[in-house]
Amino acid sequence: MEGKNMRIKYTMFMLAAILAACTNEPLPETIVEEAPESYTLVVTATKGNEDTTRALSLDGNKLNATWATGEVVQVYHVSNPGTEAEFESTTPDATLSAQGSGMTTTLSGSFTGSYTPAVDDVLRLRFLPNPYYTTQEGTLDYIATHCDYAVATITVASVDALTRTVTATAPASFENQQAIVKFSLKQPDGTTPFPVTSLTVNVGSTTYNVMPTAAASDFYVAVREASNKAVSLSAYNDYGKFGYEKAGITFETGKYYAIGVKMESRAMDKSLTEVTASEIGWRIGSDGVAYEPTDNLPSGVSPVAMIGYISETGHGLAIELNNSPNKVTWAEALSIATSGKTSIKNCTWRLPSFDDWFNILVGCAVEGDQTAFPGEGEKALNPVHGFHRKYYATGFSLAVAEGMSGSYFWTSTEPQTTTANEVWLGFYNNTDLARFREKEKTNSKNYVLAVLAF
Repeated sequence: MEGKNMRIKYTMFMLAAILAACTNEPLPETIVEEAPESYTLVVTATKGNEDTTRALSLDGNKLNATWATGEVVQVYHVSNPGTEAEFESTTPDATLSAQGSGMTTTLSGSFTGSYTPAVDDVLRLRFLPNPYYTTQEGTLDYIATHCDYAVATITVASVDALTRTVTATAPASFENQQAIVKFSLKQPDGTTPFPVTSLTVNVGSTTYNVMPTAAASDFYVAVREASNKAVSLSAYNDYGKFGYEKAGITFETGKYYAIGVKMESRAMDKSLTEVTASEIGWRIGSDGVAYEPTDNLPSGVSPVAMIGYISETGHGLAIELNNSPNKVTWAEALSIATSGKTSIKNCTWRLPSFDDWFNILVGCAVEGDQTAFPGEGEKALNPVHGFHRKYYATGFSLAVAEGMSGSYFWTSTEPQTTTANEVWLGFYNNTDLARFREKEKTNSKNYVLAVLAF
């Protein structure tokens, strides 16, 4: 019995020893895998003397550009480079910052997201990728901050998995995506500076509005690439409007141009939504703008109508300047008045009615003009010095086929089924006179002056 108890005690001792040994062994460690460090791209970035990024300065007639510490460049990887199927990543794969200042700097930054760089990958680097050209201040500092978009393309040379660094096969040479033009405004004599408080630059169909913080005569403007385009400048000062036009101008990206501009007097202008009764007698140009009755319209703009009436609501009527050279029937007149005319936005050409003509003639009246309606079947305005004076001031004249006395023009108004009103514009007993009367419309013929309603 005692031997049995000894065996039991021995067994329990051994079990205790085994348990004690197990308890002293360290527990297995939980292994947590850490995400690998992102790759860091390090590349040298350079700029040419005529390229422009950030800090811009002039050295003689050459534009110098330097990097500023901390400037940011975005990186996009390029798929299918050099093919028609080439495309870039839609969001930046890395953001680099300039590590120093000067003509050359080192750009450094880490890749983010799912993209992992590989040898021979093509990367596109973009500085200031969302430039705003429409409104500028006319200075190099403003261009550097808001307009100086530049691009470089590099190829990955190595990817070091140990140091997590990426290098390029060559330095990143940034190329500007716009030209910088210095416009130096001069008086018509070509030597005296011509300071203005605003400048509008048109290159082809693109407009740049330059608003300096103070009156200036030298303006630096960032412009998009343009080939063989017409360039026009317009500006205002206390003496009126001035302008400059030149055709066949080319601006290449990454280039700096210095242009001396002799500003010449130009006709004042207003949009058709701005004109009032004070602008009666002004001409409407083919560009849909109202100009003073002078001959110096902008290059490429021709006068098409003269403002003759402005209503209380701001709508108006303008009479055509190039009237039909031949007499036509009334039905033909309706067609001629609406066909082949210069299209003006938000305006309509038509054959003027009796009321249209009456409103225009009264609207053009000058001091001393009176209106009267003498005779049966006739309505007359007597005299109408104002209309003739304003019309001839535009440089155009009315067709005169009835001798020197005047001409008849159709209206669209039909007093009866077989008749239409006509207006006679001319001179009678040395007095300007406009006379309205009915006329048989099927076989009779008159001249046509269309009216532009706006």
